Amino acid sequence: RRISETRMRKQRKPKAPPEPAVVAKEYATAAELARFIAPDAKTAIERIRAGEAEVVLVPTSAALKAKLSAAVDLDRPLMFDWYNGAVTEEWRVPAPTRQMLLRPDSVEGKRHWRPYTNKGKHPGNAKAFTLMNMGDGMINYYGSHCEDAVLEDPEVDVLCTEVTGTPRWQAHQNRWRVALSGKEGPNAIHMEGKHTGTDEVFKADLAFIVGIGGQRSFVWWEGTATDAATRNTVGAAYRAKATRNFATFTGSEVTELIGNTRARIVFDARKYILVFIEGVMHEIDEKYPSTSLFISPFDPAVVEAKRPSERTAFQKTCYQPPEFADDGLSLRDTELIGLPFHQPGAFWPSGKVTYQYSNTQAVKHHLPKMRPRYKQVAAGASNVCSMLPDWGTVEPSVAAMAAHEMDGLPRQAYAHAHKWVMDPIARYADRRMLQWRRGLRLDYPRHTEHTSARKAVKKKRRQSTTPTRASAKDKGRAEVEVAAAKPATKKRRKSTTSKR
Repeated sequence: RRISETRMRKQRKPKAPPEPAVVAKEYATAAELARFIAPDAKTAIERIRAGEAEVVLVPTSAALKAKLSAAVDLDRPLMFDWYNGAVTEEWRVPAPTRQMLLRPDSVEGKRHWRPYTNKGKHPGNAKAFTLMNMGDGMINYYGSHCEDAVLEDPEVDVLCTEVTGTPRWQAHQNRWRVALSGKEGPNAIHMEGKHTGTDEVFKADLAFIVGIGGQRSFVWWEGTATDAATRNTVGAAYRAKATRNFATFTGSEVTELIGNTRARIVFDARKYILVFIEGVMHEIDEKYPSTSLFISPFDPAVVEAKRPSERTAFQKTCYQPPEFADDGLSLRDTELIGLPFHQPGAFWPSGKVTYQYSNTQAVKHHLPKMRPRYKQVAAGASNVCSMLPDWGTVEPSVAAMAAHEMDGLPRQAYAHAHKWVMDPIARYADRRMLQWRRGLRLDYPRHTEHTSARKAVKKKRRQSTTPTRASAKDKGRAEVEVAAAKPATKKRRKSTTSKR
């Protein structure tokens, strides 16, 4: 009776009212997209820096399209290994099909993706696949072949050089993005950066997304960077809410401030690279099915030197590989240890602690599926631990890597008890610049060979500026015309004086 009375006294918390829908204005037709398209990356950057645009589309080159199409077939069998190797056999999932990655918006693509989401059912035993982080639209597969193809592209080189301020940029490992939910939103409205909401917003960092397949969409609130009045209004709200140069908003908050300026651009992911300024208010859009890559370049000369063990988040959790706990490692070092295993480092490029398998809120759901190796206890509580894989087939060799000038990996990458999943020598031996971009080599390759894509771009530019060669007949006619146009000149008398 006492328990029942206690329960009766407790009042249930009222449910928060649902966020009212704020329908976005869509730009999707060829005529509507025309004003967003720039001929190349350099022009796109100039338009944004001049305050003329907040979002720009850069056409994807034919060379990059071909490389991505081929790279998808190399990535497919590896894409879910990180999950299948950590769970027990009955919870493993099949590799994605080519249609799922290149045409997730098609009928077949949607049908194949459905079992991988929380709402789907596992064929044969009626269990949901519940592939980790698919609810958030993320695939925790790092160091992909598709990412390699993007990092070698000349237009992406221009973008990364602008973002980092140096041609010697490198790239953090990042993961795939898969949008499947079909929600209109608003979803995760946010602003970021130290220049956001000020007149210097166009000095803010640029971000770009490389599409792989489907109809990629992006939502932003128009005018929050380019319109002075709107920028000042949201800037004041941003500064009042921002923590570490980041703030989130609800749709009702924004509409009360500036009205509904929500806009969505929809384009073929295979045709364009999306470039936008991070100082604009934007969202994580999931309305149209698509696959894409996050690219995170940085200047290695100013890379963060903090040690993972100095972060309280690392100390309070046990879901990081034990190899990352060495005090002598930088954050970049942990990324390099994870690279041969297709895993991330201790922190994402955003500064948040990574979790390869499950965040703390979903531990109870995923823990029964994990192999014993991935279950650990810390502070009396069970948790899912992110271990380096034990299913690799490549024998690590310091001497073999050094022979190919790939001397950038920390010793902990070789001291791992298990073999590597990726073979860096087979993959990067003849790609010296990509070795540098990935952090596999310590010295910048000054006299590296140009990629075929870069050569093609240069050849095209030379052809567009070189005049066509005239025929012999035309050349003779032109010489006659020039001679006729010249004024008559008096012939000089030949000297008869003998030379001494």
